[in-house]
Amino acid sequence: LEEKKIYLYSSESFSLLNLLFMLSDLQPQLSKALEHLKSEYSKLQAGRAKPELVEDILVPVYGSAMPVKNVATVSVMDQRTLTITPFDRTTGADICRGIAGANVWLNPQDRGDSILITIPMMTEENRRNLQKIARDMAEDAKVSVRSIRAEFHKNIQKAKTDKTEWEDVLKGYEEDLQKAIDATNKQIDEAAKVKEEEVMKI
Repeated sequence: LEEKKIYLYSSESFSLLNLLFMLSDLQPQLSKALEHLKSEYSKLQAGRAKPELVEDILVPVYGSAMPVKNVATVSVMDQRTLTITPFDRTTGADICRGIAGANVWLNPQDRGDSILITIPMMTEENRRNLQKIARDMAEDAKVSVRSIRAEFHKNIQKAKTDKTEWEDVLKGYEEDLQKAIDATNKQIDEAAKVKEEEVMKI
């Protein structure tokens, strides 16, 4: 009986350590979801020129799809104009074609050794559309957070069904999980609010 008790304790301790190790990955996953949202927000153009609008657009260069930032430098000429300088000037037409087909409302002009992009003035309708897109992006981020929560919660519940002696510890894990989820959702809401206000500024 004593040997069985020691065996169970060891097994449960090992299970608990595995769960603790898994939970240590919670915050990195939540942070990744939040950073992805912020990255997507940086690409939403609201009438102002910034490199992030085009740097990650995939363009057909050398027979494969490559981000603009890997084949050219992107700089701001003025508040509404971007300049793209290809590392290889023969790729200019391909870069233009990739950006024009990326559905980002931009019309690149190939000048031979460089590409100019004039950011169009935003209409009220465009601003409303961007505001809706920002909200949809925030909701997508929350869906990712819910998926993360579901996975971690499932593992905590599994540990409970193993009849572990560490019920109070597991309850604490559940509370910490929910706190982390709530905090991330709050950050998502704050980021969405800032972006919505930004796109509505004239």
